[in-house]
Amino acid sequence: MIIVTTLLATWLFLQNSASNSNASQYKTTPVTQGNLTIQVTATGTLQPLDKVEMSSETSGTVKTVLVEENDLVKAGQILLKLDTKTLEAQVQQAQANIKMAHAQIRQSEVSLAEKSSPIIEIQSYNSNILFQTKNLIL
Repeated sequence: MIIVTTLLATWLFLQNSASNSNASQYKTTPVTQGNLTIQVTATGTLQPLDKVEMSSETSGTVKTVLVEENDLVKAGQILLKLDTKTLEAQVQQAQANIKMAHAQIRQSEVSLAEKSSPIIEIQSYNSNILFQTKNLIL
């Protein structure tokens, strides 16, 4: 009999505490409309889906970057502009070198003409002598 009484008391106690705990767990409020904000905080390492190595045909200092990280780009789209001051200076130097080379060629041509001038005079003198000699023989 003691066992039956103990079991009955235990069962009644569990039923009573289960009904009291369910009643205290629920809280009701009127329904309202509003924004739902969800915030997720996590730690870890991000890995890109695609990794692309980029390089340029020329090296230099970057003047402006025309895209942001994670922007979608198309083939042929300009991504950045280089500072061209150094390249422009090299072009001007090369143009100056070309002008100087043309001047040296002209100077060499003048020197050659001056040096060949006596030869032309001698050839002209020789042909004149030959002409006069032929006239004397005739």
